[in-house]
Amino acid sequence: MVAFGFYGSSNSGKTQTIERLIGALKERDYDVIAVKHTHLDVRIDEGKDTERFRSSGALCSALSAKDQSFIVFERSLGVEDLLRILEPICDVVLVEGFRDARIKKFVFGDAEPTEGTLFRYSAERFDDILAIIERGISEADRQDNLF
Repeated sequence: MVAFGFYGSSNSGKTQTIERLIGALKERDYDVIAVKHTHLDVRIDEGKDTERFRSSGALCSALSAKDQSFIVFERSLGVEDLLRILEPICDVVLVEGFRDARIKKFVFGDAEPTEGTLFRYSAERFDDILAIIERGISEADRQDNLF
């Protein structure tokens, strides 16, 4: 498994680029997971049984439905923890946000680059990003590394 990050200013194309990458990688038969970081307070199961389980002391609760499954932790997890959880079930994780994560990443808009940034995104660089990700997947398969 390999992970790549996408961070920068709002409305700079991060989500749209990740959507395009997911499509391109799925066409190549890769299992892709997308992770989104937000500073907002989000409750997806307020008042439901799964929230009641966590309120009773469970570290997390899970819900498996007909077409989807959810795992909700009662605390915020860092990107490294999320990647350890996701590693067994995918080839690549595309991470939106987490600008300071210790993964290779791409900066969008006028945000300042952070450590690990490969380059500033522009529409002409989409194929470059796709090639970098595919190389990363291939190298991770050979090395069997987490990151």
